[in-house]
Amino acid sequence: MYAAHAKKHKEETSKSQLQECLKFANRARSDNDRFSVLIEITHHIWAGGFTDADKETALKAIDHHVLAQLINTSTVTSEHSIDLYKSIALSVFAALSVEPVVLHFPVLKDFLCLVNGVIRPDSRFSSKINPESEVLFTSMCQDCEDIIFNISKFSGGTQILLDSGTFYLLLDYFLSCHQGTKILSSIAIAMRQQGDAIFLDSVNKLNDAITIAVDRLGKISNLPEKFEYAKILTSFLLGLSMIEVSIKTDWVVPLAATVQKLILLKLHPDDDEIVLQLVQALVGSVGSDVLDPAVTGSFHLLKAVVARVSVEIYMQLDGIQPDNASERHSKLDGVYKLLCGAVQCAAGLGEDAEAESVIAVYRKLVDTRDTIMEFLYSVADQELGLPQNHSVVLISVRALAAILAEITEEPNPNLIKLLPFFNLLCQPVEYADDVILEVKNATQAALENIKMMGMNSILESDGQEETDKMLDRKSSALDKKRTETSNAEIDGASASSCESLGALRDLSLQSKDSNYSNSSLNSREKPNLESSTQNTEALDYSFHNGVASDMIHEESVRSDTQSGSMDKGRDHFFTSQSHKDICLSKESIEEFRIFQDAVNLARNKPASLSVRKVSFSSKGKKSLVKSITGVIPEATPPWVPGPDDVLGFLLPAYLFLADCEDALAVMVESDSFQVVVNFLQRTLSHLLEGKVSMHPEMMTTNALTLVQNVHTSSPETAARMHCFLDLFEIFILSVPNLVNLPSPPPQICLKVVDTSLTAYKLQMMGSKKNTTLTRIKHSQARFFKAVVEYLKTAYEIRPHKKRPPLLVIARDLRRIWSSLVESWISCIAGISELVTSVEELQEVLVKSSFLAEFLAFLRNSEVPSLEDFPEEASLIVEALLPLLENGAGASDHICELILYNKGLDIARKFNLRKLAKHLVRFSKKTAS
Repeated sequence: MYAAHAKKHKEETSKSQLQECLKFANRARSDNDRFSVLIEITHHIWAGGFTDADKETALKAIDHHVLAQLINTSTVTSEHSIDLYKSIALSVFAALSVEPVVLHFPVLKDFLCLVNGVIRPDSRFSSKINPESEVLFTSMCQDCEDIIFNISKFSGGTQILLDSGTFYLLLDYFLSCHQGTKILSSIAIAMRQQGDAIFLDSVNKLNDAITIAVDRLGKISNLPEKFEYAKILTSFLLGLSMIEVSIKTDWVVPLAATVQKLILLKLHPDDDEIVLQLVQALVGSVGSDVLDPAVTGSFHLLKAVVARVSVEIYMQLDGIQPDNASERHSKLDGVYKLLCGAVQCAAGLGEDAEAESVIAVYRKLVDTRDTIMEFLYSVADQELGLPQNHSVVLISVRALAAILAEITEEPNPNLIKLLPFFNLLCQPVEYADDVILEVKNATQAALENIKMMGMNSILESDGQEETDKMLDRKSSALDKKRTETSNAEIDGASASSCESLGALRDLSLQSKDSNYSNSSLNSREKPNLESSTQNTEALDYSFHNGVASDMIHEESVRSDTQSGSMDKGRDHFFTSQSHKDICLSKESIEEFRIFQDAVNLARNKPASLSVRKVSFSSKGKKSLVKSITGVIPEATPPWVPGPDDVLGFLLPAYLFLADCEDALAVMVESDSFQVVVNFLQRTLSHLLEGKVSMHPEMMTTNALTLVQNVHTSSPETAARMHCFLDLFEIFILSVPNLVNLPSPPPQICLKVVDTSLTAYKLQMMGSKKNTTLTRIKHSQARFFKAVVEYLKTAYEIRPHKKRPPLLVIARDLRRIWSSLVESWISCIAGISELVTSVEELQEVLVKSSFLAEFLAFLRNSEVPSLEDFPEEASLIVEALLPLLENGAGASDHICELILYNKGLDIARKFNLRKLAKHLVRFSKKTAS
């Protein structure tokens, strides 16, 4: 009852105030009268005295001509300065800039020019001739900060500041004065919306600004102000992408230390949410290392994050239903990502870490894992009625897989029961024929409807066109009448600023909210600060509830049509021909002072602590997101991982689970490996066709490692799976083409070769009548030749006339060799083992220059022992020596090749007894 009464009272008061303002506007004749109207309307809008509908009407009644006069006046009375008029203009515009409609003000470009002039480092306004000028400059700076901050919060506002050049002055302005949070907030909002590419030329300045914000976050005792800086830093961190940030960045460790203190405080839920978002942004931008006790000095941050994440996940998953699951996606996604960072940090803790804290973190992670597993099991069992491929389900699988990959304890029965469900999520959905037909019919019907709607819109457009033509003719007649009376003087006063009936006609054709809707803001043209040829009239809309008032005056402002073309050299929107200098009386200045005092009082008054956000309400969360990003985000559908994405999440966990017999049996029974093989076949096909893969190389490497591990740890199981046999044949046939691509991916190529050799060894262990080896018999020589030649490209032997040859890593692999060396050595070990029984491989080695070049390097080297080779060369030599020894023991042709290249001398030089034994045996054999 009270709320309804208050609402009615406000509506009545608003209408009364609006009528008074419009009535006063229509009677205004002099500059001072029109200025008083401007101040009156601005004061009511700023103070919230209008309802939304009346405020829209009042905004349309703003006299832009007066604003332009205040900016561009060139001569004033001796008692006032030109800068005072500009300061008045800034104060009025700052009060109005809280409304999105200012983005469409014709004087916007003028004001941004003025703002640039005030905040630039060499501003002429900053000359402190006397205390009065210093106070004036301070006031102008505050108004400029308000204008920039308010515009940056609107959709499209940041782009306007960029286009006008205003934004590029903000870092210098903030670093020079360090005043307040508004400019810093504007910079952070721009970075959050536009990305950090706009700072690539000023990275050092950006880091200096962030350092100041971090310092204030830690030192300020006022909690509301402290959380404002937390929001600002969150926006900065979320905007980082191209600028590299690490633990070594100056402000990272201090920020981590401050965050550690904040997260341990007992805060209001909304403030706690701000801190959590800051932690998420910090870990997401810098990495999980920022949680390391070595960085923060204690386990407090890691333990607090793990505990907080555990609670958040439980709260979000508890009571989740199909109707609220999508609402919880965003929160869960952020918390899950933070969980993954905490898991990575915990997994990297050294043995010297505090045991009690490690156990506490581990237990909390296990509890979180069980919570997620329970949720997924209820989805798999269809208890919740939640679609199995819902985005919340898929990101929960991602989080669980991250924990399983690091917490490698024996899988419990509940986890094993989930494996068929996981495999189901990794498979593309196949629809029945009747469903496909139904979708096709619905699509056809939709297309027909669209066509019909298109015809209707054409007819409506034609009708609207005729209406516009009639109204345009009426408007032309009115414009003619106004032109005829434009030179008439009224009571000796200057020509009044009246309403444009043509504009009123346009407004009557639009809905109440259409003029300044979000769509119009997004579709607006970007402002520039070049001179404009547009002649602007001040529009005085004096109508109420959409009906024009009888008090409309048809006198127009002075026209500049007689002056010819406008001076294009000026940067201002209003030229000297379109306005005359304004002259304000003492009374008008005093009226402005009263308004300015009210604004300054509100500006300096601390925010009421009683005005707090409602915790955990949807409205409160939306407001929180707006406060961090600057604008309320549009409801965009969340990214839904595809089947291959889900497989990528699970592969690291599969590597651990495949070592458990029970889990492996369930994976085989549910055809999990068939899904993995299908993915590898698609990936290999894309590589051979030159297509760009949508998935990272690590995913393919993990899939290959999984297949290889099953062959190694469970050869009998691998031998029974037909999908592995098919994959083996595909690899044997495809490897020659793969490694001979123009730019073969080395990590994948080596892993494919390694997996193929492992599978080949398994096939050799089987029946002598192995049908698989029989089918690929004619392809084996080609396969082994490609493998040997590819492995040879990993290093170079550089001869020298006066010095021994050098063995170095190939130039194109040097940068990534640390990630390849293990796979390369494994491949060499594979062919070293196979050379004892595979004649095709023996023949390839004899015909290749691979062994001969390596023997020449050993023969010409001057090191006394193998240990004296450089580290990189030593690894390669140690890997290749078993190939020489096994080859010499299995093949007379290889023995002959080694002896021909002084192999016996090499064996004696480096004390290679096994190789020497084989060579001596072969020599005796041939001698006899």
